[in-house]
Amino acid sequence: MSSLAGALAGALRERGVAEPAASLLAEIGIAVFRLSFERWVSGPRERELRELMRESLAEVRSLTTEAGNRATAA
Repeated sequence: MSSLAGALAGALRERGVAEPAASLLAEIGIAVFRLSFERWVSGPRERELRELMRESLAEVRSLTTEAGNRATAA
């Protein structure tokens, strides 16, 4: 997974994403994929992997928004 994250970060850099954002986004993407895949293979196969990935990404967005709101309120 770390080599995949490295390749993803490299592709992001090639598309103009600066560091450390490229590496951070790559790691988040890998985490979203890994957790979604684990949910997909361990649960009932009633839902598609892409649906689980969208939910995981929405969780990341919610958590970062929440953290940002707390930081600005402090």
